[in-house]
Amino acid sequence: VVDSNTLVNIYGVREKFKEFGRINDNLIFGQCLFLTISYLQDLHRNKKLFHGDIKPMNIFYQVENSYITSDSGSLIPLYDW
Repeated sequence: VVDSNTLVNIYGVREKFKEFGRINDNLIFGQCLFLTISYLQDLHRNKKLFHGDIKPMNIFYQVENSYITSDSGSLIPLYDW
């Protein structure tokens, strides 16, 4: 079993992305906040996943590409009953 921190380091996410919790620019913060909400809605509605550990250090962004991703070690599948 590979923990999420090891997986993140293997794929170089920390080198390619910046952590949401380290944003100092208000405009970038607003853009990333909007993208994060959209990302979480997509996880829930379309992929039927729940993120069990949302915090700024688990959200990664690329401003150039307007791309958001997260530490996926705590994604929980949602089931339709």
